[in-house]
Amino acid sequence: MQRTPPKTGLSQGQSVSEPDIPTATAGKADVVNITTRNKRQRLADSPNKEECTEQTGPFSAFKLELMDMLTTWKSEQEKLLRSWKDEQAVILSNLVRDVTELKRKCLSIEKSNAEIDNSMSFINEKFESLNSKVSLLEKERIEHQDHINHLKKQVQDLNFLSRQATIEVRNIPMNEKETPTDLISAVSSIGKTVNMEVGQSAFRDVYRIPGKAGLCRPIVAEFSCVNKRNEFLAKVRKFNKERSVNDKLNTQLIGIAGEKKPVYIDEHMPPATKKLLYDVRQFAKARSYSSWYSNGRILLKKDPTDKPVEIKSEKCLSMLAIPVPVPAPERVKP
Repeated sequence: MQRTPPKTGLSQGQSVSEPDIPTATAGKADVVNITTRNKRQRLADSPNKEECTEQTGPFSAFKLELMDMLTTWKSEQEKLLRSWKDEQAVILSNLVRDVTELKRKCLSIEKSNAEIDNSMSFINEKFESLNSKVSLLEKERIEHQDHINHLKKQVQDLNFLSRQATIEVRNIPMNEKETPTDLISAVSSIGKTVNMEVGQSAFRDVYRIPGKAGLCRPIVAEFSCVNKRNEFLAKVRKFNKERSVNDKLNTQLIGIAGEKKPVYIDEHMPPATKKLLYDVRQFAKARSYSSWYSNGRILLKKDPTDKPVEIKSEKCLSMLAIPVPVPAPERVKP
């Protein structure tokens, strides 16, 4: 069976409870399992303020000391922070100043670099121009040198042609009042000694080479024709070749009084040819070559069977002085 519950005026989910349990249970002996707890009163609301102050005094002092310490620490930190900020501001200001100065210097360096680039470009242009001019001048110098050598050769040929019929007699003593007739007589005496009759009509001109006073200057005798000159030289060379050193052509044999001196007769050469012939003879003596002068040509050879080499300049001697590399023998494979 169902019964209807009594009406309490409560909605579903609500319950009846006493808000003040200690007051509700006061005077009831059968309520023994209920434990009561006194609520701690606040200091401001406590009726016993003096008692609470005595109990909380040390804590309050510690709290005040801690607050003072925190306040002091905070002020020190704020002071340090302000000092740090001031230092950072100074550093930042210096940094800004340094960066500004660095930018200014960078701009100055960029300007200088631009000027240097312009200068280098200008120098490069000038260098290329000068290099072209130097190359052109070098080419012209080579051409001029070739032309000069060609002119020298022509001058040498002209000298040779102008001296084709002349001889040079060295070591004939000089007289104080010497005349061309005396010189012709001396050359004619040489002709008689070598078995060749040479009269005054055989000569076009006879004279001594100009030079310092007191020196025995050579005699230049120009024959009337080249064949006569060549015949005279051939006779002299044959005469000297058939005799010993002491009996070769000398001043006593040609009837000149005084000390006996050897007499040397050769073709009349220009000074440049004489110097070149001297160098060739020194070269031949040092390397066991044979050298001689014939009809304006200086000839040189190593062995009697070799073909003579004509020496036209010192460059030819330099080329002969350079040793020719001998190729190494080929290795025979086993």
